[in-house]
Amino acid sequence: MNYNMEKLSSHIAEMANIRVLLLGNGAVGSLAAELMAKAGIGTIVFADMGKLTRDNAAKHSSMIRREDAGKYKSVACAERAEELMVAKEGHCYALVTNLQSLGPRFYEDFDYVIMALDNYAAKEYVNQTWRQVEEGKRPKLIIGGTIEENANVYFLSGNKLCFRCVCDESWLNGDVAKKRTSCTDGAQYRIGSDDVFEEHAPTSHLASMKCAEQMLDYIIASEKQMDNIDNTMTYHYPYPRHYDVLKLQAKKDCPDCRLSGPEKPVRLNGNMYQTTLGQFKELVMKDLGDTHFSVLVHIYEWAGVVYSQFVSADYCRKCGKPTKVEKHEYSIQENEVLCEKCSGRIRHTDEREKIENEFITAFVFEDHRFDSRRMFELGYPIGAYLTVIHDGDAKYYMFEGDGYEEVSKLAQRKEFWV
Repeated sequence: MNYNMEKLSSHIAEMANIRVLLLGNGAVGSLAAELMAKAGIGTIVFADMGKLTRDNAAKHSSMIRREDAGKYKSVACAERAEELMVAKEGHCYALVTNLQSLGPRFYEDFDYVIMALDNYAAKEYVNQTWRQVEEGKRPKLIIGGTIEENANVYFLSGNKLCFRCVCDESWLNGDVAKKRTSCTDGAQYRIGSDDVFEEHAPTSHLASMKCAEQMLDYIIASEKQMDNIDNTMTYHYPYPRHYDVLKLQAKKDCPDCRLSGPEKPVRLNGNMYQTTLGQFKELVMKDLGDTHFSVLVHIYEWAGVVYSQFVSADYCRKCGKPTKVEKHEYSIQENEVLCEKCSGRIRHTDEREKIENEFITAFVFEDHRFDSRRMFELGYPIGAYLTVIHDGDAKYYMFEGDGYEEVSKLAQRKEFWV
């Protein structure tokens, strides 16, 4: 779209080089996208694996159209926002993916990471990933949310404190952390003083808009290097609209503030989505000079539960017969731990093949069974650190090609979608 730049604010021309990662593309996320596109921001990468539904359209940006119902949120938002972009060379990219598929290396190419997410487990996961970005490359983090007619937005500069510092610890553990609190289909959940109770958590387009506006305000203020915005929270109240700005304080002994990425990880050519385990082993062998090493399976932590194994085979949940699985335990669905007979699948393996349950915590060089599998298929997030144990010591690697430019190109291929 061709805009008359003389009629727009002077700061808009300065926004073209800004890169934003927008996690969550529902009500608040779609409104923030529209505002950022019209504010001149040059690159917006959308990440969401949910689909748009008409029953929640009243809270979404008006750039979302009736025919977008049923589309992936990230795809619809990217298509519509790019049509509105003020930046002449601006681009929007869509990732149909979950949060667990994106690691610290992917985050570091952005100036801002925006969380427009609806549950605390997701927010906590992003916070931990963000904390592991190398010092000096960590983007600013903006977190927004709404409840009824209220909106709140946090702006974290990347030092001194993190999102966990401003959360009650009871919100981050077990079932409470998994409860969605905004626009997801079905019953919603609200966190009360003593309990979590099931209900619809009503919000409005106006509350979502105030949240989105404040997100953009923080970006503009940060780019103008305004004082006293780092590590603050802005809370908007309704009728009449007014707001408070609070200075945030670090939590004593915050576990997430102690998180950090490894010092000077070895950066390799390639990317997690295309490089196979065998190729990675070869790169490590060249770096270490021998084959006496193992590659640890990626460790996920979600809502206080740790997942650290690759399941090669397990027992059928219905009949107890051994069956192949070959997936990271975090991503396994219940119907994937069924034998061919119980699941109705066609058996592609030799009936004489002996299968035993096996849970792998590390891939050793001499075991070549999974060498042809891509790292991403084995459960490693794009941009994650890879831990190699060599002579009892840990050494860390990452792929240079896991930055946003390479991944955004891959994202145009539907087979990339998670």
